Amino acid sequence: MNEKTVETIFGSADRIKVIRLFVFNPEKIFDVSAIVSRTGASKARAAKETKNLAKIGLVNRKARGFVLNKSFAHLFPLKEFLSATNPDGERVADKMKRVGKIKFLAIAGVFIGNQESRLDILVAGDKIKEVALEKAIKGLESEIGRELSFSFFETEDFKYRLAMHDKLVLDVLDFPHEKIVNKLGI
Repeated sequence: MNEKTVETIFGSADRIKVIRLFVFNPEKIFDVSAIVSRTGASKARAAKETKNLAKIGLVNRKARGFVLNKSFAHLFPLKEFLSATNPDGERVADKMKRVGKIKFLAIAGVFIGNQESRLDILVAGDKIKEVALEKAIKGLESEIGRELSFSFFETEDFKYRLAMHDKLVLDVLDFPHEKIVNKLGI
């Protein structure tokens, strides 16, 4: 299911981002400015969506902001649905188009339903622009509703780490992952 379908079901991209933020960060209290920062929604839209979620009981108002109501009747199926509709590899690759010459891109962790993975995204390439990469990651985080763990390497450094059996690299490659770009034949 693509992101447009999910947005249509839930009414708007901002609403789904706010819901994901609370569902995937159940212990955190968010004020409106934190919601704006994490989702990219306008202040008015973030306040409106959060107020509506409080009305239906998905979030509770606290002195410092809002927090997920863990006893919400439909929380488990909602979380399962949202997990199943996380951006796919194609969407991740699309977000990464402007970060440099990517030679290897793998997704793991949150993208494949493995919450224990050390990394969610592993990138190797040449002329990687850190600012562009961080912007792409931030965009994915706002869509997913949680922080992503990622690592990137220049191609030669990645090959060296692979040859030396670097633990971080192998923690992705030896466990469930999906290769999105693989110009290195790994």
